[in-house]
Amino acid sequence: MTPATWYFDFVSPYAYLQSRMLHKFAGKAAIHPEQIPVINRIFTPPPDRVAWAERVLATAEHTGAPGAEVGYIAWGSAQGVVRDAVALCRSFGLNVAALYPKAVLPFPVKELESFARTVKRVVIVESGQTSGFSGRVRSSCSFGTAIIRPEPGRCLTPMDIFLREGLGAC
Repeated sequence: MTPATWYFDFVSPYAYLQSRMLHKFAGKAAIHPEQIPVINRIFTPPPDRVAWAERVLATAEHTGAPGAEVGYIAWGSAQGVVRDAVALCRSFGLNVAALYPKAVLPFPVKELESFARTVKRVVIVESGQTSGFSGRVRSSCSFGTAIIRPEPGRCLTPMDIFLREGLGAC
């Protein structure tokens, strides 16, 4: 990156910087503080692009409307079966929601707490017997949870989740 050497001419820098942006440059070094507003104006992305980036970088994906009877939280390989279980529950007209954290470092306590406030009951779905994720949620968060784990030697199915939570009982 080369520094911007113009200082007093504020007309040509716009054309120059816009051409740099069109060539996929992401920024420009400045040698004087008065150059910064011009550089910022050219290289600051529009609001719709910022919103897109925030969605991409979100720490968790949330599905379902507030007020759901059950809110599932699934991390890692448990997410697929929970997505299918949520679809199964909704096909029976049940009001369920789900939260799928995208990362656990740093641990998304704020997102977990926020999600828990929107549902009546929180259920953590573990992919195995170790309870590592649910243990971390329980030790870091203030809300109570139920936990669903697969039977030893088996994988969870969407129907297991549906039936274990009593959602299939009419």
